[in-house]
Amino acid sequence: MPTVAILPPKLDQLTADEDYDRINLLCLRNTTLANVLDGCSVSLPYQYQEDHIGIMLTASNGDDNNLISLSKLLETIILKSCLDKQQK
Repeated sequence: MPTVAILPPKLDQLTADEDYDRINLLCLRNTTLANVLDGCSVSLPYQYQEDHIGIMLTASNGDDNNLISLSKLLETIILKSCLDKQQK
């Protein structure tokens, strides 16, 4: 899933406390899931149409090593995909 539910906000979008609170909750929404379920997560950086985003992988408690192995594999695939797009 996406690490964060929204694209990074502009600083002027965070000046009012209500706006900051709303945006902060959106930013924490997806990452909180693993914390509540006592799991583990890793975020892989990714760029899509000039936007920098993260892809979050989550596993159950104790599956840290499997998650890291999968993350390394996917990181290689994502990097290759990005490099292929840049060469076109």
